[in-house]
Amino acid sequence: HKFYGSPEVDQGAGKVVGVKVSPDGLVVNLELAGVVEGHVYEFDLSGMKSKAGRPLVHTRAYYTVNEIPKP
Repeated sequence: HKFYGSPEVDQGAGKVVGVKVSPDGLVVNLELAGVVEGHVYEFDLSGMKSKAGRPLVHTRAYYTVNEIPKP
């Protein structure tokens, strides 16, 4: 949860419903289903490799959803 030191709540696996890789291969955009404002998402990138086929230096990423834009 977004508050520092808060207990872990609503743990579960999110669902990636879309992936878009930039032409240069340096950026990956993920489309997620069911994103909840105020929650922290953890991404396990251990299955990804560089363009040269090497493992990534950092295989964990975290993102806090502070606000979901209104359409």
